[in-house]
Amino acid sequence: MLKRLVWTLAFGWLSAFPVIAKSAIENTLVADHLPISQELHRFMRFSGKKNFRITLDILKSQDLARLAHLKQYGTVEARFSEPPREALISEFQEFARAVPEAWFLFKTQPTVSEVQRILAAGFQKLNVSVQQYPLSSGDLPAYALLGQETWVVFNTGQYPKPEEQLVLLELPKNLAGLQFVVSSWPRYYAMDFLNRLAQPKRLNVQNIFPNESDLTYLKNIKQLVRLGLETDGDPASLTLWSWLSGLPFFWSRSDGLPSEKHLQALRDASFEKLIVRDGKSLSASERTRLEALPYPVEVRWDESWETR
Repeated sequence: MLKRLVWTLAFGWLSAFPVIAKSAIENTLVADHLPISQELHRFMRFSGKKNFRITLDILKSQDLARLAHLKQYGTVEARFSEPPREALISEFQEFARAVPEAWFLFKTQPTVSEVQRILAAGFQKLNVSVQQYPLSSGDLPAYALLGQETWVVFNTGQYPKPEEQLVLLELPKNLAGLQFVVSSWPRYYAMDFLNRLAQPKRLNVQNIFPNESDLTYLKNIKQLVRLGLETDGDPASLTLWSWLSGLPFFWSRSDGLPSEKHLQALRDASFEKLIVRDGKSLSASERTRLEALPYPVEVRWDESWETR
């Protein structure tokens, strides 16, 4: 059980943090472990809303207690690299009452048993991420258990092949949606397939900006509810932001702050937010610059051990 005593012992010292003035910036601590006290102290000193994006491997019941306790300081995005073990179902159920949304990350296809244990936890919203497309109808029974609370995320780097498309078209129509993480922009063939899917779509494109011809196909994708641009630098032309006008996009950028001309050009764009993934490298003056922007900004503070 997630006992209050465990929370107090784990994070009781956090109650001593002062109340900090509001800021337009969202701050997200990203980690592949439960953050230790020094990491939390560094992170909590920044002004603005706090988010915690934590990915955990093999769990103990006290890990869930400590993770749930972070909710009192900000939004918790919990990511698990394995489904709940039978012995921890009750702990997951209590965790789900505190943190109603979770991610479960799979390298291969989830099994019926794994999905049943995930559903037994009782999360209100689920994101099931898979690093490969289902190859046959034999992979589908697990997906058939998922419903309107679930986004299925295919983090494959490429659009599905024809034989994979046929299987994807058999996925439950009542899913919350399908998300595709890819490294190229859709052309006609990909657009046509995406429009054959009944579910809402999210598209994340990594490490490449679109050109004007790409926009023809992009703007004709039906039920595209979110578009993510994840890049290392700035686009060559400022006209990109006017091209994307009317699309529900966000821009996630690593390697420091965008140039001033792009920060200014985004003022006239209708978009979700700017995400600066290299938050630990920002100077005080750069943070001040971001706080002055009239649109939403999220700064990510990566404490993951694998990035050190």
